[in-house]
Amino acid sequence: MTEAEIVGVIQTSAAQITQIVSQIIAINFAMIVAIYYFLNQASWRLKLATFLLYSLGLQMYVLLAAQQSAILGGAAEIIETWGAEDIGPVLLSLEAFAKGGQGLALNITLNLSIYALWFGVAYLLFFWKRRGRAQDAAESDAD
Repeated sequence: MTEAEIVGVIQTSAAQITQIVSQIIAINFAMIVAIYYFLNQASWRLKLATFLLYSLGLQMYVLLAAQQSAILGGAAEIIETWGAEDIGPVLLSLEAFAKGGQGLALNITLNLSIYALWFGVAYLLFFWKRRGRAQDAAESDAD
């Protein structure tokens, strides 16, 4: 593979991962809205079924992101087989980013955010209680 092809593979995989993360965030916003308006009053069976389907969908997106990460890893292995003199400045900067602290921080943030969103939805779905409108009105009158 040429350097241009490898840069193209890296850009495509990074764009796919960005799209996957965007879809995960959108699904979480949809779950929060559903919990606020509908699911907070639902039976535990419906809540459990909803959470299982949500978890299944989230797992699908995580696996798709892992697939793209494997492609990125394959591109990195190809780059490592080349000598330093064969690598252009674009690949050198991408490799420095991936191996540096910023690349590690990006990977940790992406992984932890997915788990944080999953636990947040679980908490809101099973433990959070919506206050009644009468209680909200009483508190605003007291202010």
